[in-house]
Amino acid sequence: AAMFGYCDGSLFLGQRRRSTLVGGKPYLFSGHHNLVQYIARLRPMGLEDAATVLVVGAGTGGIAAVLNLWVLRKLLPGPRMLAVVESAASVDVPQTAEGVEESRRMTMALSYWDAIGG
Repeated sequence: AAMFGYCDGSLFLGQRRRSTLVGGKPYLFSGHHNLVQYIARLRPMGLEDAATVLVVGAGTGGIAAVLNLWVLRKLLPGPRMLAVVESAASVDVPQTAEGVEESRRMTMALSYWDAIGG
């Protein structure tokens, strides 16, 4: 078993190599790179020979677990992947002017992490 502490608030999706200014302060959202390194360190310890990988997360950690299954599948093509999510919220954006604005804000937040290529 391995536990990955919540790193930078980007759900392990951030792919920035340089900091970005948010409210005039520099932030570096690079959680994706941390996740890749965690897996690289665990592979020789038997992870690549595992039959099943169980990813567990609670709250935002649960969201991170689900959103990163594709990363784990790419890094570990052999094992079966399972996720257990505890108390994670889902996003339901209404098709209204307020919903469109909320969607714009979420997209802007993801672009800070560079998780959507922004």
